[in-house]
Amino acid sequence: MKSDSSPKPSIAFSDFQKLDLRVGKVIDATNIVQSRKLIELTVDLGEEHGVQTVFTGMRTWYTPQDYIGKQFLFVVNLEPKKMMGKECGSMMLAADEDGTPLLLEISSTIPLGLPVW
Repeated sequence: MKSDSSPKPSIAFSDFQKLDLRVGKVIDATNIVQSRKLIELTVDLGEEHGVQTVFTGMRTWYTPQDYIGKQFLFVVNLEPKKMMGKECGSMMLAADEDGTPLLLEISSTIPLGLPVW
């Protein structure tokens, strides 16, 4: 994971509003055998978005067990991309501390699929 903590350019609020951020719960996680970086997450994003496959490149720092049963924030409206033979249009958010990703676990009292704004 590449760290770039430099300030990003300003964007219009209308561009920010295009992001669909949701609370999701990881119900399964598996190391991808063909990759040294990827973990495949099966994520429940609530009734509206259902269960989706999300890939994370944080295997260097975390194991599948670090995700299972926990809730995180996801961007769910990315342009779909084929990865490891599966289509993925979502991404888990994490913080970046000097190139090390930090998981942003969300309280389990927040309902799945709840929009974040």
